[in-house]
Amino acid sequence: MDERAKRLAERAGKAGSSSKPVRVPLDFILSLIRKVDANPELKVMFGGHVSSKLAIIADNNDLRLCDAKVVNLTAEQEKRFIEILQETLAKTISEHKKSGG
Repeated sequence: MDERAKRLAERAGKAGSSSKPVRVPLDFILSLIRKVDANPELKVMFGGHVSSKLAIIADNNDLRLCDAKVVNLTAEQEKRFIEILQETLAKTISEHKKSGG
């Protein structure tokens, strides 16, 4: 994993590795992608279609959503990007739990 991805993961508060496999339903990831794509602040930050400029990095059982280095974000933009992702992820988890996922 590259240094920028590691730094973003650390800022996002990496939970740590688990020895048990973790199941992440594809409908959850699809919902997360739709929310990220719909976020007006991220659209400005990434210059349009957001998800085409993001990547999921898998490190053992740890999945991280990060920028795919298509756009050079400033330190302040990286910080705001992480905040928006955390908010979006929390909302998506809450919605997924309510729907029985």
